[in-house]
Amino acid sequence: MPNEYDYLSAPQRGSETLRATPTPRDLFRGYVRGGYNLFDAVAEYVDNSIDQGTRVGRSRSGAIDVTVGYDGKEFLITIHDTAGGCRRADAANFLQPGRTSVSAQDHGISRFGIGGKVAGISVARRIVVFSKFPSDRGFGTVLDRDSLLKQDTWDFRLFDLPIPSPVKDGETEIVLYGVGKEAHNGYPESYLAKFGERYALLLGSTASPVIRVGGASAAPVDPYTDMLSATESPPGCGPQTYEFVTSLQMFDSRDLPVLEKVTAKITVGLMPERSTTGRAGARIYCNRRQVVSCTELGLVEGSHQGAVRRAHPESDQVWLRAVVEMDGPAELMPWTNRKDALDASAPSYGFLYTNLVDSYRRFIQENVVPLKLQLKRDHGLKDADIFDVLKFSYAKRASLGQLKADALRPRVRTSRAFQASREVQLDAPAPAREPREAGEKTISGQVEPDKLARVKAQIRRAKGDPEEPSNVELIRIMMDHYLSCPEIRRTGSSLK
Repeated sequence: MPNEYDYLSAPQRGSETLRATPTPRDLFRGYVRGGYNLFDAVAEYVDNSIDQGTRVGRSRSGAIDVTVGYDGKEFLITIHDTAGGCRRADAANFLQPGRTSVSAQDHGISRFGIGGKVAGISVARRIVVFSKFPSDRGFGTVLDRDSLLKQDTWDFRLFDLPIPSPVKDGETEIVLYGVGKEAHNGYPESYLAKFGERYALLLGSTASPVIRVGGASAAPVDPYTDMLSATESPPGCGPQTYEFVTSLQMFDSRDLPVLEKVTAKITVGLMPERSTTGRAGARIYCNRRQVVSCTELGLVEGSHQGAVRRAHPESDQVWLRAVVEMDGPAELMPWTNRKDALDASAPSYGFLYTNLVDSYRRFIQENVVPLKLQLKRDHGLKDADIFDVLKFSYAKRASLGQLKADALRPRVRTSRAFQASREVQLDAPAPAREPREAGEKTISGQVEPDKLARVKAQIRRAKGDPEEPSNVELIRIMMDHYLSCPEIRRTGSSLK
């Protein structure tokens, strides 16, 4: 039987060519069902503006303005940027599926060349584009859903900018007509919050222009805010950062294989509350743009491609939060075309999964486990969990004056562990005693608390004394018993 690849390398008997190239109309039917929600569709155009501003050096001085309006018949969303504009000769970048001005090796966020086309037409009835590159006459064009469903070619008309023009040199404006009325829900606050979260690592940096919604600027939402800070965490249990690097193969613009570096910085920390609704896990950023806000990748059991089982609600894992910052060529990032989920087939997905698992494991073993063992030694807690670690840490530091409730963030101050810490009674260490007689030795050691308690209770009952014997008295009694035991004296055997 011929090898399956033989069918590709050489013609076989009875072979013929079957034309299966899709028509524009067929492709467009799929684009209409692109799967975008309204905010993600707008974010595709914001992504394009950010990359364009970076490419032409307008990131720091540029701005992106998003507005929601109503023209008396339908709702519309306008995305206006000063990211440099597009040449008329490159207008197909807005229209041709798969075409993009971002190279394969760019560390960009708008690499795939289908996002804006699919995103806009999947949420709007009509898309109108205006753009003007400096020293270029500029252009306008329209993508109309009803018209595109009827035409057999992917041809579009370009027209000169109207007078007065909606754009100046270096500006682009996208207008999404006929979006759903939900576009105005929570405007502008909900848009500002989502932009602040999605572009948290870009906003305020040299790689991003100002993003405004309804005239108000989006502020970055600290991705580390879910974690306890170093001062809020138990000693040695603050956020820990682990860094990883690998080289992965991709194809450059000449279709030649090249190795490119991909890095991951993973910061793991504790949350003030146990997550019981699947909100533990990682925020994943690729080239500083958030892909997912919460994923249990690395926490669940099983391989990254096989069957998995969620972390138990009482496990240490449900207390963990991670922030992952991946960087590398856009085509090597582990995101889907829509950049709203992780893609398990991406070259870097296994790299991400393996190192997330390792980071969570290291954090627990190197930082949490030692504190659990300390609780077992000091307070006799055999099955201490992170709730106990936090509770006793808060109580101890409060007793030493190292932790003030009014100085804590509300999410920490109102947490169950902090509230429970107020009921913790910390045993004061026994004061040191000078030897009573010359030559008397002081003995110290570690004993299981439950055994110690049982022996003390037996001695108390035997003596008929309501007072519990001290540790010193206990050692004296046990040594006297050992030395006076006839069997031990006769055989020289030791106590078991």
